[in-house]
Amino acid sequence: MSHGTIDPCTEVARRLDADPDMLSHGTRAVLHAVLDVAVDAYSDAARRVRATLNRLEDEVFSSSRVDHTESVYSLKREVREFRDAVQPLVPVVQGLL
Repeated sequence: MSHGTIDPCTEVARRLDADPDMLSHGTRAVLHAVLDVAVDAYSDAARRVRATLNRLEDEVFSSSRVDHTESVYSLKREVREFRDAVQPLVPVVQGLL
């Protein structure tokens, strides 16, 4: 799975700089910005996986007789990597709440 090119710390700082009033909330504002950047990144990744899945479904069910086995396993690996990256975040975020 490809990773984003934007440094998450830079993006958090940019968002906080864009809304100076938010910093009046102290560490809560920083935490919110960090979580917001993380959720946005994972949402983008989920959208890309969904688009790949839709494309692959179209190809598999098309009239062409191309072998899609490698593509299916590649997508399966990406989904597993995505899940493995997200799963450890769940207890961390729950603890922060």
